[in-house]
Amino acid sequence: METLWFPQLSIEIPSDREVEDIGWLGNVSPPRRWIGARQEDVLKKYSMTVTNFKYEWSMRASNDDLRRDRTGQLSIRAGEGGQRFATHWNSLGGTLVTNGEAGVSGLAYDGQFFFDTDHNESGADQTNDLTSTEVPSANVADAAILTTTEAANVITETLSYMMTLTDDKGEPINQGPTNVTILCTKQGHFNGLRTAIGLNNLGTGSGNNNPMLAWNDYPVSVRYVPTRITAANKLYFFFGTPGIGNAPFVRTEELSPQSTILDDTHNTDSQVFGVHANRGVAYGLWSKAALVALS
Repeated sequence: METLWFPQLSIEIPSDREVEDIGWLGNVSPPRRWIGARQEDVLKKYSMTVTNFKYEWSMRASNDDLRRDRTGQLSIRAGEGGQRFATHWNSLGGTLVTNGEAGVSGLAYDGQFFFDTDHNESGADQTNDLTSTEVPSANVADAAILTTTEAANVITETLSYMMTLTDDKGEPINQGPTNVTILCTKQGHFNGLRTAIGLNNLGTGSGNNNPMLAWNDYPVSVRYVPTRITAANKLYFFFGTPGIGNAPFVRTEELSPQSTILDDTHNTDSQVFGVHANRGVAYGLWSKAALVALS
């Protein structure tokens, strides 16, 4: 079964209705010296809506085929219908990532595209739509292939850049990411990234010359998702720990997957296997994500 990567990048919000209104609040100010009266924080307020759509999977099998199925293949296929609902999160998440650069469906809670150059919560434009301007090593020899050296440099420079982002109170955002996940859509990118993560020596000299060795306390993983994300020569970085609400995406599930079997022997001499669920996804914190365009 496909690796489940979207649940690792998203926080699940409890849901009991078709449309959930999710409020995002600005950040609190750092402590200040107490002189005179207290200076009360006024938190910025943002909101997003998440719609739980109904999804279903169905399979019909004749009673004759079920009776003759000595190896249990039909039963296995019926069980796989439920497993598809697990990987379905990746499908929904892939659409969010793909649409995050443009269009109404790609807007984050601040009204900008999820991957954009002018997020302005801090009072100055900040970008998570990165090019070789922010990540110099993104200017590579072949945009369709990453050498281990290029991959290592792109990773470390992207991490360094994302640490410069600040919240609406001017405080740093990504100073200590406990998890970094990279999504890529080309085999030439995946091979370079995956190899660079595991090497001490990049093969270009002697000694431990991989710059990633200085980032050992920042766990980095890479996922190859060519069927989930439509992209050219781009890498997608995601930061944070969804378990504490620090996530680039949100998911809701009003109704978890439910399995049903309909006995249609009287009409068609068959059985109908089905699974259905109500769920939705939305953008979370844009500052926990970055698109890096290779050139």
